[in-house]
Amino acid sequence: MRVMRRTGALSVIALLAACAEGTVVQPEVAGPPEPALAAAYSQIPNVPGGMEFTAIITHVSVIDPGVTHVTPSGVIHVSGIVNEWAMTGDLSGPFYFIGGYQIDPKTGMGRSVGKPVVFEIQASRWGMVGSFTCNGAFRIENFPAITQYGTAAGCHGTGDFEGMLLKAYISNEANPGGIAYDAYGVIW
Repeated sequence: MRVMRRTGALSVIALLAACAEGTVVQPEVAGPPEPALAAAYSQIPNVPGGMEFTAIITHVSVIDPGVTHVTPSGVIHVSGIVNEWAMTGDLSGPFYFIGGYQIDPKTGMGRSVGKPVVFEIQASRWGMVGSFTCNGAFRIENFPAITQYGTAAGCHGTGDFEGMLLKAYISNEANPGGIAYDAYGVIW
């Protein structure tokens, strides 16, 4: 187990280093999305009276690298990874991804699943604080300069958000290979 964790840590560190090569440009979230992100809004429900939000989610650290193994065909599988992210914008506070991913370096494609992803909202433009625990499903393209996008759904609130729901589209399409992601969503 200890050998698997060390191997996993090295694989995850190598993957993160490959993803962070070059200069990371912080995308700005203001106004309507770029045409490439217009599809994101179609995945967010139109909720009359809902609180629409935008945020930037930036990678902070790997809390637990999980366990990594590579299949004979070369597909990388990581399970039990815990990543911490920081949210700024309409929602502020930490964001956690707990789950795993699979990437086929030959095709550059893969997927990641967060069960759960957690929004810990310490400040919001509405003056509300609390958290949402969600399921996340994301598609990965263009490995090693990863483009990743998907949704956080089935999110149930706590604190000031008790009894409320959240759905968000999260993507680094505006910043491929970068560690900053755009988030668009609604709370209702």
